[in-house]
Amino acid sequence: RDGSRCGDTLYRLFHEAKEPHKVFVGVVEQNAVTDKRCVVEYCRKNGVEGYMGHKTRKQDPTPQFQKCPHYDQIRVLAVADLAAKGPTNARALQRKLIGNEEFCLQLDSHSDVIQHWDVSSKREWNMANNEYAVISTTPPDASEKGLYEPGGEKHLKVNRLCHVKFNAVGLPMYDKPKDGIAENLRTPLLSHGWNAGFSFHKCHLEEAAPYDYFLPQIFDIEEFPRMARLWTRGYDVYTPTHHIVFHDWKGKSEDGHDPMGWPKSDMERQGSIKRIKTLLELGGGEDSKGGRANLGLFGLGKRRTLKQF
Repeated sequence: RDGSRCGDTLYRLFHEAKEPHKVFVGVVEQNAVTDKRCVVEYCRKNGVEGYMGHKTRKQDPTPQFQKCPHYDQIRVLAVADLAAKGPTNARALQRKLIGNEEFCLQLDSHSDVIQHWDVSSKREWNMANNEYAVISTTPPDASEKGLYEPGGEKHLKVNRLCHVKFNAVGLPMYDKPKDGIAENLRTPLLSHGWNAGFSFHKCHLEEAAPYDYFLPQIFDIEEFPRMARLWTRGYDVYTPTHHIVFHDWKGKSEDGHDPMGWPKSDMERQGSIKRIKTLLELGGGEDSKGGRANLGLFGLGKRRTLKQF
């Protein structure tokens, strides 16, 4: 329920890209009927007014939206707000919006990017010299964007995830929003931390280690288990040499909605916690090979072991 900021994010993605004609965006939107729509707000920022709901141009060839730049490069999957089960569930739906693209960028609906972010992201990935490279770190606050641009006092500094802590329910999670800094990097630096707010990689990752749709009511604690799944499938995460994505860390959206305001179910959350503990072979999970085998595609890979991680 973040239509205003989501529209801003879409605008920046196309406006700041060096090759906007190559950018395709998938939006998973969890809104009430009366909420602002991400694509409508994006088109409004481009001076195009009108209402389209969730219809495609073929279904509703509204003249106003034919004028909206890159409209045909936006794919939307809509979920009713009352059916929402948290960001991890929504991120799992992203996979349905991927076409034949080579590279995928995951970011939140309230994000900003640097100029020519598309070229910079691919350059970072190429410098890693690894087909299974993932460029990821914790994005700084969007209000500090100028400090990280060339000439800014933090231009050569990059946030880096260094430490893992156990939360109140006994699950490992990264110490956020940041707990380390890398400086003066010439090439991306291998990391054991992954952040859901900025992840750039080849799209085959979304087939090999897709988000687990069966983790409703989960926020933040999905990052460590997904990193474990990436690692055991042969993927390596790297801290970039400079920041590419920035995050609006304000609480409520501009429309006044709480980002944690989806309908809660403690039973579903407890089931998700148990599922993660089963994956990570922790106490409280299913302590059997059969239980872990039942995770299937959402379990660990076989290229490297959890113990090695």
